[in-house]
Amino acid sequence: MNTTNDTHTQTPSMPCDAGDLIESIRADRACIKCGFNLFGQAVVKEEHYQLPIARCPECGTVAALQSYPTMSHWVNRFRALIAGVWIIALLFAFIIQILIVGSFADSASRAVGDPLAKEIGKAYYQWAEENGTTTSIAGWAATPEAYYQWVSVPSDWVDEHLNEIVAEFGGLWKEFDRSTFMYVIPAWIVAFLTGVFWSIVLLGASRKRAAMVPVVASVFIVVLSFFSFSPPMFFALQASEIAKELYASLLTPVAVGIQLPMILLGVFLGRKIARGIIILTLPPRSRIPFSIFWTRDGLALPRPKFK
Repeated sequence: MNTTNDTHTQTPSMPCDAGDLIESIRADRACIKCGFNLFGQAVVKEEHYQLPIARCPECGTVAALQSYPTMSHWVNRFRALIAGVWIIALLFAFIIQILIVGSFADSASRAVGDPLAKEIGKAYYQWAEENGTTTSIAGWAATPEAYYQWVSVPSDWVDEHLNEIVAEFGGLWKEFDRSTFMYVIPAWIVAFLTGVFWSIVLLGASRKRAAMVPVVASVFIVVLSFFSFSPPMFFALQASEIAKELYASLLTPVAVGIQLPMILLGVFLGRKIARGIIILTLPPRSRIPFSIFWTRDGLALPRPKFK
């Protein structure tokens, strides 16, 4: 007795909104919504997008013409893990940004404060000798003039004599070391490269929003500069550290103001620089994975030029 498969002998049905008939499904395929077997259903060119589709006659769901394996829930977990790692990396880069800008301010404050540090160390050294107190540089050399800035000075002595020493010194700006400006050029270079970095890694944001990251970091550094470290009464700092703390609150805003314009310039030119490097180093076919550097700014990929 011969039997026929009613499912496989049904004639292709045409959906009511069909366009031009292209083909029909010739294999068992279940509708992803209701499970109806779509064998024999017509494949037509959809009128709006002009793409081939097949529609389930039971529920009207458009059927995929290609099958892909269903992704497990682990895929979403890995996505969340990668996103978390990326956020942590950006936070780490933000901290590095603060350290880079702050290191220039720290170096400038230390260099400018060196003459005052020697005066503080000298004053405490002489006071210690008069009062029979041993200093941290005792025995370093017969003439300790070259080591005054390294003298450890107790905080209680600093609280009592520091204002008097600064007044006798002539104020903080008496012997301002102008050689400190030599730090400006390397600071500008590093600041510009930092801005280029933020411009590239924050492709999801506009350049104006990307510029907010270094701005926030700079404001954070300036605010921290006004909270100078105050050691406990039993603690001692070297004279160089004491002088640096005095200058830090004055020079940190200046150092940040010097670097911030170069950082912002790097942010606004970073993507343009990246596009130029891609064009110079990659052939046209290999530039496609980096097309986001163009599309993010509303630009089209450059067409190859043939000679």
